[in-house]
Amino acid sequence: IEYVDRLGEPRGPGDAAYVRQWSIEPVAADATGALVVIDVAVAPRVGAGPGDARLVTVRPRSQP
Repeated sequence: IEYVDRLGEPRGPGDAAYVRQWSIEPVAADATGALVVIDVAVAPRVGAGPGDARLVTVRPRSQP
């Protein structure tokens, strides 16, 4: 969990406007392991602004 302000900048829990959670998981149906699912959810703290947002996308795995 990350706490961010209105511009997406990190803040402490008491100063944040939004709570952001994200995860990166391999695609189960991809036997090569080359694809990952990126899931990002953002929700306002109580009374901080408009409603929830979520983005889910599939991308190729980055190579180091």
